[in-house]
Amino acid sequence: MTKKLFVFLFLLWFVSGCQSKQTTPEAAPVFHMLWIGDDSLNTSRLDMQTAIMLSEGGLKEAPINMQILSDSTYTLASGNMPTQVKKWISEHPVDLVVLQAFSVGQVTEEALFQTYGADWINYFESQNLDIVIYYPWRQLYQDEEVYQNMVDQVLELAWAQNVTIVPLGDVWRLLSERNPQINLLETDLVHPNAAGVYLNGVVFYSVFTGKSAINHPVKLSIGFDQPDTIILLDEETIQAIQEIAWLVIQTYQSQGEFSVFHELNFAK
Repeated sequence: MTKKLFVFLFLLWFVSGCQSKQTTPEAAPVFHMLWIGDDSLNTSRLDMQTAIMLSEGGLKEAPINMQILSDSTYTLASGNMPTQVKKWISEHPVDLVVLQAFSVGQVTEEALFQTYGADWINYFESQNLDIVIYYPWRQLYQDEEVYQNMVDQVLELAWAQNVTIVPLGDVWRLLSERNPQINLLETDLVHPNAAGVYLNGVVFYSVFTGKSAINHPVKLSIGFDQPDTIILLDEETIQAIQEIAWLVIQTYQSQGEFSVFHELNFAK
């Protein structure tokens, strides 16, 4: 009897041990997001603020690894895709590319811009990489007509190539028109201040989740010149940014001409 009981307990222990091994959860795969653009990527904190918004907004399916490739020639309007970028991508894991359309004050003929853009996009598609394109805000000293011409070219490219567009510039413009008391730039009139950085994160949060950032729990922004500095924004500014960002994104989506949602595919 004692021997049978011992055998039974041993089998029970063995089976339970096997079951525990089978049910041990595997580590979630890392999602690799690559940001490509000029030096404004480093000063506008797009990657860091977006990561905070996604994580604290409930998107925890997988850890997200953010990488930046920045150079004055790393925009769609600068020319064909540089070999340095292709080399980097061939040597590193990438799931999604966030690409800057043009730099401040950049002027490119329409035919050339469409050619350059197609070259970049075709390469990413050949590597089975997802891509979104964003166009930046107009800085105060930048000619409005020149800026709008570049935006129109970006929209034409996004429509022709069927890629997701991130309308950062339109959100900045509408917020400034409706809430002129909210300043989005630092005193140099070039770099985004805390409110501008927060706005960028709000827009990308909605693009990557398909959800509104209204009532998002994050009320903090990263300092543009000191990324280890956290700045608390006031409720009025937060609410205005969240509402305007969602209004612009919904307007684009309702028109049906452009895709402004690109929910992250962690199962890719």
